Amino acid sequence: MDILLDAAVRGYEATIAIGATFDERHYSFWHNTTTAGLPGAAVSALCIRQPDAGTNALADAMGLAASVSGGLWQMRNEPCDAKQWHIAHAVTTGTQAAFASMAGARAPAHILEGPQGLHKATCSAPRPMSLDDGWRIFDVSFKPWGACRHAHPAIDAALELKARIGALDGEVTVETYADALTFCDRPNPADEIDAKFSLQHAIGLVATKGEPELADFGPEARAAMATARTKVSVREAAEFTERYPAHFGARVHCGGHSVTLNDTLGDPERPIGEDRILAKVRALVAWGGLPSTEADRAASLALDGNDVNAILNLLEDWLA
Repeated sequence: MDILLDAAVRGYEATIAIGATFDERHYSFWHNTTTAGLPGAAVSALCIRQPDAGTNALADAMGLAASVSGGLWQMRNEPCDAKQWHIAHAVTTGTQAAFASMAGARAPAHILEGPQGLHKATCSAPRPMSLDDGWRIFDVSFKPWGACRHAHPAIDAALELKARIGALDGEVTVETYADALTFCDRPNPADEIDAKFSLQHAIGLVATKGEPELADFGPEARAAMATARTKVSVREAAEFTERYPAHFGARVHCGGHSVTLNDTLGDPERPIGEDRILAKVRALVAWGGLPSTEADRAASLALDGNDVNAILNLLEDWLA
């Protein structure tokens, strides 16, 4: 377990450090899960197999992976599964880069900042890499709801407003940062993925039933929320755009009342507890069609176990 945990943390740290160097132009076209995720996956894969891997081996694994990183946001504009496939691509290609490094393959040392490197190809003004004293994995946000990350601030604010005034009747207005609208201003979602990227659908769900659940984005839910979505309007508020991406915020108005949140539930500034994380594990296990006992098995291995092979066996059982 110590080896697996160490490798996971190292992979997160590499992904975050690289991803933080990308600018707005990069994020306008490129999916960070693949551009930064590939070298991060390479680090994890190498450290699992060679826990004492030296700097040169790590640099080669990362450089090889970064040399083929990609992942275009065009999939946001069409009904498809490319966003989910990007995760598999990062894992498999990062693992291949690790194996190549172990076999002695060398990588360009300046794959990020070189004259034909990733920064030059995808960024207008890349940021310098910053390696803080603390672990940056603690800055990672957790998504309580099965919707796009950019919809979470509005969902959170809407839930708080509903709890405060009793109901969200009539017109609901969402104010948030520009990227949230770029990704999630979708009043008429065409499929399940589209619905997860729809502020109108998410807030319609909150107004109608409360917290969104994983089943709330399928065909029946989309049809049921058609009227509710028409009552939700969205717009940018400069104050949230100026704070983003350091803070993901939103304001929700309804019936003369409003709630403003500068950080959303699951952010490091507003962390969620273990009970809520375990509840999401159980929901995901059920959504995947697995027995409820598998959620308990996963939680026990992750929180109390010390056996890497047992976790790998769990994942193999789930994929069988």
